[in-house]
Amino acid sequence: MAFAILVVIDVFAARSAAIKASTRARQAATQASSGDLEATAETLHQAETLLATATGHLDKPWVRVARRLPWLGEDLTAARAGSAAGAELSEAALGVLGFFTADHDPLFDSGRFDRSVLTELETVLMTAEDHAATSQRLLGAAPRARLEAVRDPLTELEQASSTAFTALTAAAALATRLTDEAPYRMLVLIENGAELRATGGLVGFVALLEVDDGELRLVRVDVVHALRALDAQGNYVRVDAPADYLVRYGSFLANTSLWLNVNLSPDFPTVAGVAGRLYEEATGIRPDAVARIDLTGIGYLLDAFGTVTVDGQALSPGELATVFVIDSYLRFPEPAEQSAYLAGVVTQVFTQLLTARDVDGAALAAALRRAVAERRLAIVTDDPSIDAALAAAGADGTILPGDPGDLDVVIQNFAANKIDLFTSETIDIDVSSAGCAVVGTVSVTITNDTPAWAATLPAGQAATEGRWWVNVYLPADATVLSVTENGTAVAATQAREVGRPVLARLTTIAAGDTSVVTFRYQEVVSGIDYRVRIEPQPLVHPATLRFNGSEPIVLTTTATHTYTTDCSN
Repeated sequence: MAFAILVVIDVFAARSAAIKASTRARQAATQASSGDLEATAETLHQAETLLATATGHLDKPWVRVARRLPWLGEDLTAARAGSAAGAELSEAALGVLGFFTADHDPLFDSGRFDRSVLTELETVLMTAEDHAATSQRLLGAAPRARLEAVRDPLTELEQASSTAFTALTAAAALATRLTDEAPYRMLVLIENGAELRATGGLVGFVALLEVDDGELRLVRVDVVHALRALDAQGNYVRVDAPADYLVRYGSFLANTSLWLNVNLSPDFPTVAGVAGRLYEEATGIRPDAVARIDLTGIGYLLDAFGTVTVDGQALSPGELATVFVIDSYLRFPEPAEQSAYLAGVVTQVFTQLLTARDVDGAALAAALRRAVAERRLAIVTDDPSIDAALAAAGADGTILPGDPGDLDVVIQNFAANKIDLFTSETIDIDVSSAGCAVVGTVSVTITNDTPAWAATLPAGQAATEGRWWVNVYLPADATVLSVTENGTAVAATQAREVGRPVLARLTTIAAGDTSVVTFRYQEVVSGIDYRVRIEPQPLVHPATLRFNGSEPIVLTTTATHTYTTDCSN
């Protein structure tokens, strides 16, 4: 009896300490995201002390004996492994924090990485990676816990350990690459949402950034028209692209040096691969990474850098995608003049950002998180370990995988004009079920509020009439029921892209009018819970979303809604 009492006392004490440690770890994550690194380190030290306390209780002689017993012993052994794994993760985090809070020369200042500090960071990251790997090994070798009180925290810890290992591996790989003698080059696609494409807006400019011998510099800015490489017959040069991309977009010359339709696909890893090959074909330079950012996303980043000027005048970040762009069209009605002006603006802005001093790191991190969450910024590299971390953070721009309930609505401007500055979109999603069959309805309402004066803006066709290609990506196993426009059944193209069925309808809308395109689908489910996820398309004016007639929300980040079905399986 005394033995059992001692075991119970120490097990409950260990559990209490572990719960407090978990609370401290979540608190530390919040502090880190706010940029308070010193408070983060202090909180992590507290978590580490609590984990040591928990481990001490689980290492008491009577508890070690209890760990050999059937049933209970497996849970105790798993709990002991969890405490040790948590301590390893704390060590990893504290090592990285120690680097960033230490008194040493800045890692990056005035456009240059300090190579010695970068090498020191590389060592710190590799050590932290080893701790995260040890954490994973401990958890992998632990027996499967039966008690929910042990199993659930261990599951959470496994996820944290995996995420930490992936992130640290990527950071170490990048630090190693930046210390190489070979330059590291990133191609940046700059998108203008005034003319919609799947990933955001028309790619009007591309910028090449390079880290060479520690110096981060802007190598060149090109208007995409200047990169139109031609073959011996005078045709736009074609590059390799995935088969599904070619089926959907090949007729639009999307994989050619025309460039203007390269981002008709919403899946950025696909777009990045095509764009990187096009850039290499045109310039002979193969980028190590490809990024995309729209003007709204650039505005978010500018907010973190203080005053940025263009031709000596302060630039308003919040108006970059709207007022500033419209003004440039009105000031320079000739496309060549406007393109030259905007290329100069891009050069000025990037130069100031790359050479800025005393940047608010917390504000910059928050701006990056916001741009990524709204899918306004995405990055893909040629290193699988780095890409794995970007994917885990949702920063690679991959489209949803097509799980049950996964939806993406993608609207593209096929009128070659700039009226997406004046249009609005509303998405209504309605779900009903009969047994294990779920019927979903996606209605996309587009309102063309283009004012008459916008006829002066650049346009390849009617200046104020809109022609939009409306695409809805359905769950992978969904079947199509119907497509209507303004209540009338219409034809729509159907294909598969990135493993998902996609329906597309071209609609023409005069200024002042509205069109509603509705897609109905069905899929078989198992269980009573049906979760709908819908990603945002980065628009200048974000779309409005309603689930089953609920209060409308602004669709800026991925929205989720759970329905209860009639399925009893």
